[in-house]
Amino acid sequence: VASIGFGPGELDGAPISSTNGHLLVIRGFTQNGDVIVNDPAALVAKTVRRVYDRGQFENAWLDTTGGVAYVIHPTTKPLPTPSAHSNW
Repeated sequence: VASIGFGPGELDGAPISSTNGHLLVIRGFTQNGDVIVNDPAALVAKTVRRVYDRGQFENAWLDTTGGVAYVIHPTTKPLPTPSAHSNW
C-alpha cells in the first residue's frame, strides 16, 4: 500500500483530479515499468485496476509523501532482514 499525493494533471488516468493524501495498492509493474495499482477512488469496482506512468507515480509518491508505504504480509512470511542502506 502506497501513500501518494498529486495536483491537477500530475497523474494521468487517476479517478480523482488531485489529493494531498491517498492510499492505493501496488499490484505490480508492466514490462515498461509502469505501476499497476488497485485505486479505491474509482467510482465502480470494475475500474479499480489502473496503470499509472512510472515517472508520474514516482513524483506522486516520493515528492509528496517521501515514499511512505505499508507492507502487509502474513505473519508466517517475515520481512527481509534490513540492509545497512535500508529505510525500513
